[in-house]
Amino acid sequence: VEGPTDVTALKALSRALHQEDPTLPDLHIDRRVAFAVLRGSTLQHWVTSHYLRDLGLPEIHIYDGDVAAYAAHVAAVNARTDGSWAVQTTKHEIESYLHADAIHEALGVVITVPDQLDPAGHAVPRLVALALFALNPVGAPMSDTKIKKRLADQAFARMTAQRLAARDPAGEVETWMRRVAAML
Repeated sequence: VEGPTDVTALKALSRALHQEDPTLPDLHIDRRVAFAVLRGSTLQHWVTSHYLRDLGLPEIHIYDGDVAAYAAHVAAVNARTDGSWAVQTTKHEIESYLHADAIHEALGVVITVPDQLDPAGHAVPRLVALALFALNPVGAPMSDTKIKKRLADQAFARMTAQRLAARDPAGEVETWMRRVAAML
C-alpha cells in the first residue's frame, strides 16, 4: 500500500466485511498478512527490484487511483509468475470509500464524499479539512496528512459492510478481500 493510513483503512474495511462474512479475512488479527508501505519514488524500486522475492511469498499491491503512472506498476506485478497480484483503486484514493455517516460520526462534519475529485478539485481529506475549518475558523485548515490520519483512525473504524456497500456498490473492496482470502 502507499501509506500508513492505507494500512489502517484496509484493516478497518476488512474487519467490517469480516463481521458480515467470516470467510473474508480480518486483517486486524490475521497474522498471515504483513503490510509494506511503498509510497512515493521508492514504489518503482519495490516493483522493479522485487525486494520481497526471497521470501518466496506472493505479494498484493493496492494503489490509489489518483496516479495514472501506477498502472505500469500494477501491470508489472501482475506479469509476475509467483502468484503476486496488484490493483489500482477505481476511486481517487482509499478515503473515497468512506461513507459520509462514518465521517460525520467520527469528526462531526457533513460532506458529500466524491468518488474522484469534487468540482473544485478537492479530494475527501481536503473536503473534511475545509468542513472542520468552517466549524472553527482559527488559523488554517488542517493538512491532508493530519486529516488522513484522523479519517483512518476514527472514520474508517465506523465503517460497516452496509456503509461500504453504499459507497462501493460494485464490491471492489470485497473483491480485494476475496482475492486475499483465496491467496491465504
